[in-house]
Amino acid sequence: MKPIVKVRVAVLAFSILIFLTHIAGQSVNKATVQFFLQIHKGYKGDPETWSWTPVASFRVNAPIAAGSSVSIEYSLAGRAWKFDCTPSDMGPSYSWLGFRDCGLNPGDDQAVTYVGPVDFKINLKNELEGKNATLLTGKFKVEKFHEGVVDLPKFKNNFVYYVNYDWTLPMAYVYDEYVYNWEYGYPTADRSAPNLSRSHLMAAFWFKGTNKNVIYSKYEAYLYYKDKGSPKLYPKVPFAKS
Repeated sequence: MKPIVKVRVAVLAFSILIFLTHIAGQSVNKATVQFFLQIHKGYKGDPETWSWTPVASFRVNAPIAAGSSVSIEYSLAGRAWKFDCTPSDMGPSYSWLGFRDCGLNPGDDQAVTYVGPVDFKINLKNELEGKNATLLTGKFKVEKFHEGVVDLPKFKNNFVYYVNYDWTLPMAYVYDEYVYNWEYGYPTADRSAPNLSRSHLMAAFWFKGTNKNVIYSKYEAYLYYKDKGSPKLYPKVPFAKS
């Protein structure tokens, strides 16, 4: 018998350790915030001790006044970073600005070998309007695993560092495919509204592990609403990795 996956609607909202502050309408779209760690093959002159620096991608909702700048700050014991973020794409009618890979490729002297909780905050500043405030604050946890030859002392510090996303496992996205594709960021906002005549819902959710050890053919997904299945309307939802 195949394992059954109940697809439940949940709001992906950084419910752990995140607090949101609005400034005249500007806010961070919390579901778009993603962190990853850039691995540096070296630390303080030792090429066999690997280290990391943080990188973030996110969207800021409009309105965003001319002269505004966005930055992100991180802090942990004995180290702090601040990166200015450059917009990379925008939503329809300038409804949001996207910031991708903010903090990518800093100097190796910025890297650390720390594991544990890291504080962050996303800031908005506008000198023309005299505004300087925090849009989003929170924490994420850094962990590591060893890569390469284990039994040779030379490689004992070859660690890959990553952000722990296990808290997302019980959460899911339910979205409209047409609207999602229309809202995906492009360098221009000159696009017409989507044709929703053939619109349909799609779901995306998380599994622990990698694509190599998750066997998708062993799972079947069923749609539940208010803890009740809908066999007539949704007898079986085809399972697809996302």
